[in-house]
Amino acid sequence: MTSGLVRRRLPGGARILCLEAGSADAPVAVQLWIAAGTAAERPQEHGCAHLLEHMLFKPYAAGGPAAASGDLARAIETLGGDVNAFTSHDETVLHATVPSPAWGGAVDAILWAALRPALDAAETLREREVVVEEIKQYDDEPGQKSVQALLGRLHAGHAYARPVLGLTREVRSHTARRLRAFHRRTYAGERLTLVVVGPVAAADVVARARRLLAAAGEGAPLRRGRPAEAAPSRIHAIVDRGDVQEAHLFFGWRGPGLGDPAVAALDVAGVVLGHGEASRLVREVRRSASTSSVTSTPRSISRAGRHLRDRRPQRGRRRRGRRRPRSSRRSSA
Repeated sequence: MTSGLVRRRLPGGARILCLEAGSADAPVAVQLWIAAGTAAERPQEHGCAHLLEHMLFKPYAAGGPAAASGDLARAIETLGGDVNAFTSHDETVLHATVPSPAWGGAVDAILWAALRPALDAAETLREREVVVEEIKQYDDEPGQKSVQALLGRLHAGHAYARPVLGLTREVRSHTARRLRAFHRRTYAGERLTLVVVGPVAAADVVARARRLLAAAGEGAPLRRGRPAEAAPSRIHAIVDRGDVQEAHLFFGWRGPGLGDPAVAALDVAGVVLGHGEASRLVREVRRSASTSSVTSTPRSISRAGRHLRDRRPQRGRRRRGRRRPRSSRRSSA
């Protein structure tokens, strides 16, 4: 079963993309892309996008479809599937994989969880602390700290320079009321794109999703905003010394944003250079016993792109760090 990609735009602006593919017993992938990442946050909302993603896994509002009872993780697991989510600078994404007979229930559950979260005040207070522990975990990872310092330099003065998780003081300032305002403004209209791939009929997907997506309303217009600042005109070096087991060397430079014809070529170049055992950088560094790993990662985002290279020489003392905390979410990003 293979058909072309079907695109539908609803009156409120939300889009549905459906690709009929695979045999009748193949699984179905259901994803909801929301243009509500870190770059959509207002100054007082830093960290809201990621905290809200956490809250989508909490019990949501009653009154939804039968398959959307309880909370998102339980609903998808009951259908025999799995679900997860992530937040980036440009978007928040919920994604699930389920057996083909359960695709309709998965669409219901994901849309209801995203568009009708309860956002309970007590749950928000508890989940804030989960995110704070996540921030501490990242602060204790030399590689993550290095990447954030590099992004801060590459995108100085722009939302892309901010950490997706936010800062501890920012996250602890957020309330359920603030999350509701952010949700109302961004989880609607043209910011919503439902993607379904598998042995399903596109007409059935559109019919099933239309009601819930239409009820989301139009929300705030999707504004691309100003582009990221011009790339630095000269080479900068940042050195952060610490008690670590391995040194992390990151090289980064600005590239084109999504929509630029060069993006696809840069993605291919990144794979050739640093993805997989046969990539050129991996083969080259194996000649040196002092390097444990190397990667090359192009990342295209709406208003700018970046290309990062990571090399880890095996030097330094053993790092004494805190244990990684476990999230209270049933499914974590």
